[in-house]
Amino acid sequence: MNYSYSTFDFIPCEMTRKCMQNGCWALDQINMWDWLRAYEVDPTKGFMFSTNPEIYIIGNMMENPDAPIPMRHSGASFALTMRSLSYIAINGFEAYNKLFITNHEEENNIL
Repeated sequence: MNYSYSTFDFIPCEMTRKCMQNGCWALDQINMWDWLRAYEVDPTKGFMFSTNPEIYIIGNMMENPDAPIPMRHSGASFALTMRSLSYIAINGFEAYNKLFITNHEEENNIL
């Protein structure tokens, strides 16, 4: 899918933006967008506690020190990034962009 880094400029949090850039890079490198699109998350384990070998492959690529934006994920940051990447794989980038912006507009209206 090759999402460029500039496509995440709408994310105000630098760390979240870097996690998404890193995750997209990793999935592009190992060509696993189609796999992620078809993957059914175990509702009792999610991504954080998954023992699926492909999840390990994705996580290892995300933490590759040669990545353009290298990351060291906690379980929570990995799970959140994977949920977002899964949403993109299933629904497309435009749907993710719209959902993200809509949710942040709602948050700002509450505050």
